[in-house]
Amino acid sequence: MWLVSWLTIAAFCAPTPWYGAPPLEGAWWTETDASPSDVRRLAKDMGLRQVVLKSATGAGVVVWTPRRDHLDEVDGVTLDLLSLLLRVEDGVGVEMDMLGPAGGSWRGLTATWSVDGVVAVQQGPPLELMRPLPMLREDLQSRYGLGAIVDHDLAWTPHELGMLGAALATLNEEERARVAGVSFDRVIEASGEPLVQPPDGARFGAMTVGGASGVRVEVLQGGLISGFRFVGPVERPAPFALFLLVHELAHVIAVAPDIARVQRLAASMLSYDMDRAKYAAAVAHYNEQVALAEAQTERQSADNEQLYQVLEELELERLALEARRGAIEAEVEAVGALDLARQPAAGAWVAFLDGRPAPTLYGRLADAEGFADAFALWKLDPEALERAVPGAVAWFDSGAHLDVR
Repeated sequence: MWLVSWLTIAAFCAPTPWYGAPPLEGAWWTETDASPSDVRRLAKDMGLRQVVLKSATGAGVVVWTPRRDHLDEVDGVTLDLLSLLLRVEDGVGVEMDMLGPAGGSWRGLTATWSVDGVVAVQQGPPLELMRPLPMLREDLQSRYGLGAIVDHDLAWTPHELGMLGAALATLNEEERARVAGVSFDRVIEASGEPLVQPPDGARFGAMTVGGASGVRVEVLQGGLISGFRFVGPVERPAPFALFLLVHELAHVIAVAPDIARVQRLAASMLSYDMDRAKYAAAVAHYNEQVALAEAQTERQSADNEQLYQVLEELELERLALEARRGAIEAEVEAVGALDLARQPAAGAWVAFLDGRPAPTLYGRLADAEGFADAFALWKLDPEALERAVPGAVAWFDSGAHLDVR
């Protein structure tokens, strides 16, 4: 289910062509040449009970049932597009959003799979697509406390930076604090292996952990091209790229507690090393004073009393350092055992689901991906999330995804 609405993004938008929008001529829905029998066969193979087409006004018409096995005239939706909207395996409880032609314009189409075998295709009104206003990387870094925004294999365009700004604008104050310092790289390919391999092999974004240095989000070549996919209500479609960016931000937020722990350990180790060096210097100075006192026998008694006091202080300092070293060694072992891919918030999300399926097909491949997709839906289309997983909006609203350690 790829769903999102504009929400706070409206402030960044202007009525200009959507970034990555396909041309109206030579579009993919004219190339597959599906026939009514193709669509009927697909619906029957999926075990559907009904296919319902809803107009922009919300009125629904049943266009196919297995009993009469006839496909009624599909007003405003080409057979090719309808066949694509139906072409999802194990799609119960999910939705799919695609753009379709509407004369010389566009319309949103959302297919919803219900648990009782009914697929409803909702049509939106003809509309003019929008894209975020261009932004400067310096403005994003200043506003959200980001790290570097890097032109790695590819260069960030102003409109792509605007899309990143629109995604960041959806976060609340605590969530923004968790993404502070994160860097964003524009790359052709990810530097590491994915947590799970997408079914079609296509990757759009990746989060990489750089140990004590923090987190980097890699935005891949196709990560900011929405093509024919959109997210959100049919009357307010938003570029699919926005969903992908919020999804990656969710990964950062989910792993932030573990990353913070790694960074605290690194700071503790640095502080310990500095204090250990000071202690070693104090011991060396003490040894020099002992040697000097032994060489000056007439002052030996008075010096010994002072040296004993210094020795007691040094012993207390040594014991304190030993205790700190023991605590650090225990934390090193604990941090070494951390699985940063587990993402604590993902575990809490799975516990909330209590056996229910994740709201997206991709999210059903791994717990962390399920959490990230659900987070993006909560931010960008809470009604869709609630349709798929009742109670999920209240769970996120309560901050349960942040109250995880």
